[in-house]
Amino acid sequence: MKRRFGPQGPKPVAKTDLFWRHVEKADGCWIWHGATTRFGYGQIKSAQKKYAAHRLSWEIHNGREIPHGYHVCHRCDNPRCTNPDHLFIGTPKDNIRDAMRKGRMRTRPVLGVDHPNSKLTEDAVRAIRLDQRSLPQIAREYGVSHVLIGKVKRREIWKHIP
Repeated sequence: MKRRFGPQGPKPVAKTDLFWRHVEKADGCWIWHGATTRFGYGQIKSAQKKYAAHRLSWEIHNGREIPHGYHVCHRCDNPRCTNPDHLFIGTPKDNIRDAMRKGRMRTRPVLGVDHPNSKLTEDAVRAIRLDQRSLPQIAREYGVSHVLIGKVKRREIWKHIP
């Protein structure tokens, strides 16, 4: 619990009270205005423990804990939303299915030059496979690691390139 100083010294503040201090209730999404994770989900720290705001909202409004291993999913796809009407409980598999159905998840991996982190072209891969120099020498030329060059040469990656 967070401590606030009063006339009698520090008083603990319940996580429920902390939750309501950071929520803006509206007709649609109840927007979280406190700290967030790098994925945009609301987060509360109370008694040195972190709580996801949407999970805490679900527990507050349903009067019970979330079963172990279950997710609290958003119908609205807004990670800052804490409106219990927009939240539902589901297994990890349910969460993946929901994300795929809403088009938030790729069904196939992005490979080769289409991958956003790709530094090599298909022509470069062909040239690397023919290059007889040491892996570090080749890696320096292309600005990648020698480990990556080894994977290209062993066809562990870029398998679709002859």
